[in-house]
Amino acid sequence: FRGPELEAFTPLLKIGELVHVGKNTSFGFGGYEIV
Repeated sequence: FRGPELEAFTPLLKIGELVHVGKNTSFGFGGYEIV
């Protein structure tokens, strides 16, 4: 996804990338990478 609307959430997404929060985290599926 791209666009000015996403820029407001970029800091939160980067924090989530570092701490591995996401769907089904307890099952090992919480990590994601922003490219």
